[in-house]
Amino acid sequence: MLQLAPARWARQSGRCASSIRTYASQTGLGTTTSSTTPPKHKRVTVFNDDGRVQWGNLTATEKVARTTQQGFNFTLIAGGAALTVGLP
Repeated sequence: MLQLAPARWARQSGRCASSIRTYASQTGLGTTTSSTTPPKHKRVTVFNDDGRVQWGNLTATEKVARTTQQGFNFTLIAGGAALTVGLP
């Protein structure tokens, strides 16, 4: 939506409204008027999940992907810790 805003110097100088220059400015860029649809999130996979999407907002497939990723990460950390402790 474009709104016309009068030039600042014209308001301060007391000129009549017909001689005021106006400039087009845009407001609300990137917003939509419909608030009925929930915001979409980027599809979560095993390789791109960074934990930003809450668990309740994930689909069943995305929950499996997050569980797989976290399970792998835990196994890797536990294996590394076991090897560290097991070395003389």
